[in-house]
Amino acid sequence: MGSLDPRVHIGAVTLRVADLDRQLAFYSGALGLRDIARDSESMLSADGARPLLRLKIEPAAAPLPPGSTGLFHTAIRYPTRAALADALRRVLEAGLRLDGAADHGVSEALYLSDAEGNGVELYRDRPAESWPRATDGRGVAMYTARLDLQDLLAQADPAADLVGPVDAATDVGHVHLKVSDVERSERFYSEVVGLDVMQLWSGQAAFLSAGGYHHHVGMNVWQSRGGPPAPPGTTGLHRFALAFPDEHALGAAVKRIAGTGNVELVELDGGKALLHDPDAIAVELAVERPAAD
Repeated sequence: MGSLDPRVHIGAVTLRVADLDRQLAFYSGALGLRDIARDSESMLSADGARPLLRLKIEPAAAPLPPGSTGLFHTAIRYPTRAALADALRRVLEAGLRLDGAADHGVSEALYLSDAEGNGVELYRDRPAESWPRATDGRGVAMYTARLDLQDLLAQADPAADLVGPVDAATDVGHVHLKVSDVERSERFYSEVVGLDVMQLWSGQAAFLSAGGYHHHVGMNVWQSRGGPPAPPGTTGLHRFALAFPDEHALGAAVKRIAGTGNVELVELDGGKALLHDPDAIAVELAVERPAAD
């Protein structure tokens, strides 16, 4: 197993947005996340306390050029199959179009795009004991198969309130990145950051996690092989956070990463640290705290 505390998970994902109202209509209106604060950014939450998404307002931001590295999708995880079915009902009743749907063995997933073209995955995990495992027993063997949407919709609660907020246990389960070189990025996130490699797809994609989860960070080159970093002043991913359970776990990770000598760590206010991966994607290391803190 890797060197990170097994309780590490994905914290808030921060997006640069040009049109806040349109993005709020998507994330808060169609998906049911709560808008819990607004200043220079809006924070979206499922439970009203923990921010899952931060929308950083940049009205002059231009769309991300094709081929650039950055965000492939933010993956919003629902606690039950019924909750995912309710999410699908919300999406359909809002008149949004799915980009795809799949059974990955470890999970069932729906794919769509937000109001500014950022990829979004809506998914629920299968029980970990049922996940397909790699032949060496050290990772997972995710696959892509057809997902029966009608069967999923049959799990929805017909009395569920599709106007109110989503289940409070909803969170961001993983982020999936567009990178220029999978092998280089996989080495960074495993050898420098300390995540475990859970699955590799022959130079096309990689999936890494802490604590044996199927993946907290995914990456691929399907649209971005050899591509440049996102130009300044464009919409899309600003940063994502790895959330630590306490200051001790965070301090141990920062000390180990600094000791590799392969990355520049920047200290932020509130005891956070920031580093950049080989494609200039910003990764925040922080103890997870509610929005009030």
